[in-house]
Amino acid sequence: MTDTPLEALIAKLVAGEGSRELDVQIHLTRRDLLAGLGFTFVAPLLAYAESDGWVVDGKHASVAPRYTTSIDDALTLVPDGWAYELTILMEPGPDVAGHAAIVWPPGKQSPVSAARTPPLAICIAALRARA
Repeated sequence: MTDTPLEALIAKLVAGEGSRELDVQIHLTRRDLLAGLGFTFVAPLLAYAESDGWVVDGKHASVAPRYTTSIDDALTLVPDGWAYELTILMEPGPDVAGHAAIVWPPGKQSPVSAARTPPLAICIAALRARA
């Protein structure tokens, strides 16, 4: 079974650390998710540069938020009206992540997502919730 692009991105987040490359990939995935919900964009995506976070969209350019290194930016991935929880694991150990996050829609519970940093844990949980 092949992973979807979103599942492949989540796997990279679980295995990695925060980076501008991953920020851009999240930014592009978020755009695809919005398009799937019926949002339209003025121009097609033409190019992007992963190293510095710039995304060029037709005549417009923007910098991808720092989802993987900023708690504030990571929280923008949590859908409006959904609950979230962030936990710091007190004794993570060598093979256990130091932070865990849960994101869930009203009235439901979702699995815990663990990562090395709080922003990564939030990114993983929020993207899994959207998968």
